[in-house]
Amino acid sequence: MEGLSNKLIARGLRISEHGAKRLVANVLAEMNCPNRTQAARDQLRVGHLDRPERGGGTVQQLSRRRARARPTASARPCRRPSCDVRSR
Repeated sequence: MEGLSNKLIARGLRISEHGAKRLVANVLAEMNCPNRTQAARDQLRVGHLDRPERGGGTVQQLSRRRARARPTASARPCRRPSCDVRSR
């Protein structure tokens, strides 16, 4: 189990950071949880998540590993409608 920031969620889903924030808020509302910590506790209690092992690394270390493995900006497709070749 790893807690990702909105920025890392946005990068992983290739959406804006604001979009990731809204997505997390919608999921928390659907789960009837006030915050991510409570959501994680609830999921641990019902058995949907495994208890994390000690020494797995901090969120900062995990995000650094992901950043190194992420493709460069030029390898990512442009998400602006004006760049969409299908619209031409």
